[in-house]
Amino acid sequence: MKRFLILLFSGLFLFFSVFFPWTIRCVDQVELLARGESVLRPVRVTNLWGRTPVWGAWQVSCPDSEILTVKSEPTGVRITPGSLEGEAPVEFRAFPVLRTMRVRVKPLLTDSDHDGFPDVSELPTESDRMVFRDLFVNIARSQIHQESELWQDKDCAGLVRFAYREALKRHDESWFHSFQSVLEQSADITAYHYPRVPLLGDRIFRVKPGEFHLEGGEEDFSVFASARYLLWYNVVFLGKDEHVATRGDLIFFYHPAFFQYPYHVMIYEGRGKVIYHTGPLPNSVGYITETTLNGLRRHPERQWRLAPENPSFLGFYRFKILD
Repeated sequence: MKRFLILLFSGLFLFFSVFFPWTIRCVDQVELLARGESVLRPVRVTNLWGRTPVWGAWQVSCPDSEILTVKSEPTGVRITPGSLEGEAPVEFRAFPVLRTMRVRVKPLLTDSDHDGFPDVSELPTESDRMVFRDLFVNIARSQIHQESELWQDKDCAGLVRFAYREALKRHDESWFHSFQSVLEQSADITAYHYPRVPLLGDRIFRVKPGEFHLEGGEEDFSVFASARYLLWYNVVFLGKDEHVATRGDLIFFYHPAFFQYPYHVMIYEGRGKVIYHTGPLPNSVGYITETTLNGLRRHPERQWRLAPENPSFLGFYRFKILD
């Protein structure tokens, strides 16, 4: 009996040492740059004798896909950094072995267009920009019929900030539940998702002039920006001709006689339509409404007319993350 058990365990040991993985060989750490090139790192599964076992298939996963994505290839794992800086584990599994590689993605600090926003916070692809525009406009328009409890600041700039912030979020089931307003299902942007905006976090509105510098981030950016700061630091001027504007761009007015709120902003929906919040009125907090470019051109009050000769009409503008 004793001899039989020795033979049995010896056979089992030989079987598992040859046919099953004992080790997953890969580097311990990898360092990449945000939005950098993908890299291929070799991965090898070996048995006790240093050879590839019969059952040597392995799987790879990363729990934080916003920092990086991984894909297995015949000779290893391809790691692609996203826009977000940080560190994430890459896990390799080959039953019964588990191995972890640590990947650090360094922040990309460049501001190549010198607009005050780091390159990684801007939307790099036309597809992401189109998705953002649709979400931004649709979220703002949805507030006409049912205002979301997520929207706190009820004025023209508050509507812009709210739609901007919510458009950058991941729109999963929990978001739709918290949003409350009626909104059609839409795709999400892929570059990142608020509040994990690269280098900015939830402080996504610039409130000071100058190029981007990491050490000044907490002072240069804020969770809040008035219409004036939106105009001065968060958008680029397109012109006063409506043909330069597209869906999701902004229209600004300046009325110095309105001492408390001299700046006013509207959202261009495209196809000649405009949505905006009136701002505080004498007897109410104001309301959201839609109008048209034609309606603004013929507005009974001259200071609201879309006319190049109107000094109160500042023109059409575009968010810097879209430019």
